[in-house]
Amino acid sequence: MAKKQKEAVVEAVITALGSNFVAGETVVGDIDASELKEYKKEARQIVFDGVLSGDINYTKDLTDEKTIRKYANNVVDNYIRRAKELNAGQSYKPSKEGTKRDLKLKALSALISTGKVVEGTEDYNSVISSIATRKEEIVQERGSKSVKRTEINMDSLPPHLQELAKANLGNPS
Repeated sequence: MAKKQKEAVVEAVITALGSNFVAGETVVGDIDASELKEYKKEARQIVFDGVLSGDINYTKDLTDEKTIRKYANNVVDNYIRRAKELNAGQSYKPSKEGTKRDLKLKALSALISTGKVVEGTEDYNSVISSIATRKEEIVQERGSKSVKRTEINMDSLPPHLQELAKANLGNPS
């Protein structure tokens, strides 16, 4: 039976690191960049070979080696960042905050996508204005490295849109 992706990648990285890996202590991402490059290269080859041999679950075309190589590169990089087993049990924390992770911005965008706010209306313009304002705030906050994902001037929205935005956010502060 073929191994699952995560299991296979974690094993490949541990195999590539050999005696340089100590379970529960080693944070793979903290290894010297030039050394890590070589370990990644070896782990990627192990994953690539495992996919081709059928030892690792892979549902796409096995004859497209270029795609398989790209897949192996991406999953190794991903699990080096995210797998607790490769990071001394530490949970993954994204290095960047921004518009894709901003809950207020998501809620405002959801207002537009629901169709309840019609383009060209005052409500629509108010939401668009709030989105633009929030994006500017994020850019400014990013410079200070302290993005506050829950700040938005709800007073700038009409009352019925405030309720809709609050419903999409859960319990905003």
